[in-house]
Amino acid sequence: MKLGARFVPLPCMTSARTNAHMKKESPRYSCPYCGTMYRTEQLALLCVQKKLCKHFNAPEADRRRTFSLQVALAYALHFILIRLSPSDPCVRDLSVRLELLSAELTKLECGSFFMQQVCVQVEAELKKIWQKECSVSSYLLELAQMIEHMCSHLEPWWDAHPNEGAKAIWQGIVLHIRTFAAQMNEQGKAVDFRNLNSYLWPEKPTQQLKLYLLGERFWVAAYTREQARSLIKKKYGLLNLRVQGIDLGEIMEDGRSARDLLNLASGKPCVLGRTE
Repeated sequence: MKLGARFVPLPCMTSARTNAHMKKESPRYSCPYCGTMYRTEQLALLCVQKKLCKHFNAPEADRRRTFSLQVALAYALHFILIRLSPSDPCVRDLSVRLELLSAELTKLECGSFFMQQVCVQVEAELKKIWQKECSVSSYLLELAQMIEHMCSHLEPWWDAHPNEGAKAIWQGIVLHIRTFAAQMNEQGKAVDFRNLNSYLWPEKPTQQLKLYLLGERFWVAAYTREQARSLIKKKYGLLNLRVQGIDLGEIMEDGRSARDLLNLASGKPCVLGRTE
């Protein structure tokens, strides 16, 4: 099997690689809401007024997550296809399916610049793990497992949006990848995808329960100041109370520490009581 043959990439992937090296056009300012980067601070501040920012591109939004996962794995497949012979029937078939997938992803309306950002980040991770002595079949089989994991994760989204055709395309891609890998008879180094997995599935930091004193009267266990205000509003109907964070090492007048008081919450946000 020939490596290094020319392959025509997807338009979105080509633009991602081109823009990555345009130092004069590199963005420096980010939107305070969705994180999209812009060349000027004024453009970044205007972003929050756009429909794309408010509804589609917000952090942790389902549409954004659905889009970024599919773009990342599509680019990971494109990364290996450009290193294989374009005359191979399996390579041609997979490239056609990638083009169909690209058309489906544009329907999510998450923005071409965000697509380019994802492609550039994934390419940087893949360049760290890919070496010439790596096994192509190992790469493909690992990628197929990641795609299957993504499909199971996105199943609720696809059930809620039955008109999207991406699910069927991904299923066909997995089938062809496994067939393609089974046809290869090669020896090589296994590819370690742990870094890419960490990028695609980042571990969310666990929130720590904190102790707050509101209005110098109410002890509240909550994760954030906003949550502490919400608990007091729900229980007593009080608004605009001053919120003071309490260091857990502080000792109360009765000899108990602030940590002892926080332990009374049993790990759940609640109003602990009033000051004496």
